[in-house]
Amino acid sequence: MTAQPSGQRYSPDGRFWWDGTGWRPVDAAPPAPAPGQPGPAWSPPPFGHSPAVANPAGAGRPPGGAGPSGLPGPGLPGTAFPPPRGAVPRRPSKAGFLLALVGTLVATAVLGGLVGGISGMVTTEPPGNDSAPQFAAEFPTAERQYMTGVTLALVAEDWMKKSNSWVCSDTPTAETSGQSGKAMRCRPPDDDEREMYVTIEYDADDKIKLVSGRCHVGLKSKPCTTLAASLADAVLSPQGDQLRKQAEKWATENADSERVTTIGGIRLEASLDPHGMTATPGI
Repeated sequence: MTAQPSGQRYSPDGRFWWDGTGWRPVDAAPPAPAPGQPGPAWSPPPFGHSPAVANPAGAGRPPGGAGPSGLPGPGLPGTAFPPPRGAVPRRPSKAGFLLALVGTLVATAVLGGLVGGISGMVTTEPPGNDSAPQFAAEFPTAERQYMTGVTLALVAEDWMKKSNSWVCSDTPTAETSGQSGKAMRCRPPDDDEREMYVTIEYDADDKIKLVSGRCHVGLKSKPCTTLAASLADAVLSPQGDQLRKQAEKWATENADSERVTTIGGIRLEASLDPHGMTATPGI
């Protein structure tokens, strides 16, 4: 490609001009005209238009014609021109850009909040899962309100009557804790409940809620300690010798205290007033 004798050629977007050997950005100053040759004439552009340069060398070309490289010639439609020599190109204002950016962000935030609020008002049902989760394994069920393996026959017949010859009879629930529908009280054959007795509360023969022994003989007395240990042994006997011995040992050591423990899912509670031992489900 050869340089033209006068004038410069520019890219279609007006950002580059041809110096005869390569394309240069318009920010660079154009080369000085050859000695004795007038430079391109400049004329003020109309209001709102970019500066343009006259191109006498382009005269006579057909409208819309192109230069040797196929690019539009100077002065033809689609051609941009650099500013006059010494002029500083105008660049976009940073303040204006920041104001436009902030305005866009504020408008986006307001629009997003408005859309979210309308969506919340239109929604009639809260989000959630239609299927209920399963209960945890340790969640109390109806069966856990009864002591594991303990039956009325085990306590009243085997422990009270056969092993100790006590006398058992039904009693009104008003005289007990009232936690169950039925109640039974056992006592020694020659005692009228002034010294010791055992209360059983239950809903059915195999649904025992409470077994409580009371002793008024005195603290640290052998009868009271034996009653507490025997009660713990009886209610844990269905769960094997290991737990049975553990419960009996704990009751013997804590018969004259106010302590609580849970063994094999059964809660053992020692008390001083009234003095005795109580077994309930360890929920």
